[in-house]
Amino acid sequence: MSTMNMNGNDNDTSYRYKMPVFKVTVAGKGNGVYTIFNNIDDISKSLNHPTEVIMKYLAIVSGSSYIQARETITGPHDPAELKEFIMEYNKYLVFCSKCNIPETVPGLSGSKKNPTLQFCCSACKNTTEAKSVNKRIDKGIDIIIKYLKAGGEWKIHKANCVKQEIEPDGADQTEQSDESSNLVLPSAQERANPFNFLK
Repeated sequence: MSTMNMNGNDNDTSYRYKMPVFKVTVAGKGNGVYTIFNNIDDISKSLNHPTEVIMKYLAIVSGSSYIQARETITGPHDPAELKEFIMEYNKYLVFCSKCNIPETVPGLSGSKKNPTLQFCCSACKNTTEAKSVNKRIDKGIDIIIKYLKAGGEWKIHKANCVKQEIEPDGADQTEQSDESSNLVLPSAQERANPFNFLK
């Protein structure tokens, strides 16, 4: 299976966080053209995010519609375009903003009516509130909140990635010692912002 670095910088051959390259098929004619995602489940597992969430995000940011029954989105889309969209998603909605490791699990805090999306990192135990960056990421945040509010199952596919309780606002967060963690510690290069090469 062809893979790419989860931060999009494929020039870094030593980078260990990988995801499958998009494999798509464009089908249909005229106004009925649509894009079939042949390996979207593998991509979703690598990101640890549900297929439905990823597909809805790609559809919205590309100005398309998601056809869930067929796992397709309307219009023609090539892998290069999809890679650009997913790298932005990874940067703000998958990677930890503190340690830059893609081992976060989302959760909701605050009121049930107006919840706040937070990400708990399995690597450094940091909890961070999702922040508004641009309209695309705002849409991504809304998609995840709606999915969680509806009771959608957030399956954990990575062995090191675990669900953690969202601490109340203002609560102290205690980091585990390196000795007590079963995780492979990230290198100094990986702790640096892996998205620095992006504009």
